Amino acid sequence: MVRTSHLIRRDRALCRRDILLAFLSVISCSCCSRVAARFRCHDPVSTPAGFDGQGYTPDVVRADCFEISKLQEVARYRTALERFSQLSTAQIDFTLPQLYFV
Repeated sequence: MVRTSHLIRRDRALCRRDILLAFLSVISCSCCSRVAARFRCHDPVSTPAGFDGQGYTPDVVRADCFEISKLQEVARYRTALERFSQLSTAQIDFTLPQLYFV
């Protein structure tokens, strides 16, 4: 009897460890993908000489790209929030039909 309970405890501990490792690997993969999405490598930007003279330099182009990516991220969060708020404010009818007994 002691052996069986010892084996069961050992199997439970191994199972908990495996579940914890799987959970941590999913979380770490998710975090790594989010970090990789934020830090993108961009090719060097070159602008024609006419644009350089008007002040539209590669630094300005990079700043514009950064602003556009931030606006896209805000738009994604807003649409997700709107979807969530539409789901949470939906009116659910909990009324039950009345039963008439003869």
